[in-house]
Amino acid sequence: MEEFRKCGLYIRVSTERQAVEGESLDEEEERLRRFCRVRNWRVIKVYREEGKSAKDTNRPAFKELLRGVENGLIDTLVVKKLDRLSRSIVDFEKIYNFLQNHHVDLVSLHENFDTTTAIGRAVVRIVMVFAQLEREQTAERTLDVMEHRAREGLWNGGYPPLGYDLKDGKLIVNPEEARVVKLIFEKYLEFASYTRVAKWLNEHGYKTKEFISRRGKKQGGSDFTDTYIARVLKHPVYIGKIKYKGKLYEGQHTPIIDEETFNLVQEIIKCNYKRTSSVKRQIKHNFLLEGLLKCGVCGAFMTPTWAKSKGRRYFYYECTTNQHKGRGTCEGGSVRADLIENLVW
Repeated sequence: MEEFRKCGLYIRVSTERQAVEGESLDEEEERLRRFCRVRNWRVIKVYREEGKSAKDTNRPAFKELLRGVENGLIDTLVVKKLDRLSRSIVDFEKIYNFLQNHHVDLVSLHENFDTTTAIGRAVVRIVMVFAQLEREQTAERTLDVMEHRAREGLWNGGYPPLGYDLKDGKLIVNPEEARVVKLIFEKYLEFASYTRVAKWLNEHGYKTKEFISRRGKKQGGSDFTDTYIARVLKHPVYIGKIKYKGKLYEGQHTPIIDEETFNLVQEIIKCNYKRTSSVKRQIKHNFLLEGLLKCGVCGAFMTPTWAKSKGRRYFYYECTTNQHKGRGTCEGGSVRADLIENLVW
């Protein structure tokens, strides 16, 4: 009969879908319990991690496990596989040393070893080295595939941009959305302002692209913002190109915007950027409340801005909702920087 031990069981699944559907968690726990029963080991605590990746150690049940180890609650940790604890050899080394320092043995059913022996301790490190090698090779293969797809002119994954739908891995023009894309370019040539384009679209009832996320949730279909407009205007996909790692490849999809219009828009964007950067370098005000002040109406952050009148520059904090969607969108408006800073000070 095996010696008596106080065991902690750590089980984990990496996605919310698996957690909701109970995929493998209950079976995994029962398997670990059977293992302990055969050896007359007492299960003190089950640490159940639902929907958490092992890319780092920022996991609620894992932190609870560490506290249990520190408090001497268990003397043996049992897992199905080592990667339940960590997928990083650096993190695993820290975890392993932590367990050793607190005289807690580690048992893994899949790798069929425990750390009560020198062989077991050596095997732990060997297994983790090969596990990390496999992950790195998988990552390299994924990058190779993505580069190949880009060279072939194919969309490289992710949700398709406004103006396109995805069919059999290829971008297909969505006529209704394509009309909105053309409007965005036309209005930017007219206004030369991301915010004014966003405000115009919102006032005329246009919405961003709708799609269903991998978790089955409806996304998009919201008001336009200046950052959304900027992404559309700068995206080479609209002239039939695929961008990957800073390089452009000829795409297999149909362009929505002609290159002459696209290039003209890029020139205006560049000129606006130079002008804004030049003004920013002249700013002499230290915005003390930047990143701290929030709008009392909509709850968005207040961001630094300025205005010039009769040769004098005035500084303000303005609701970012108005900055991104156009002035007047939120009643919060703006507040003079010197007044609010003196009040807080």
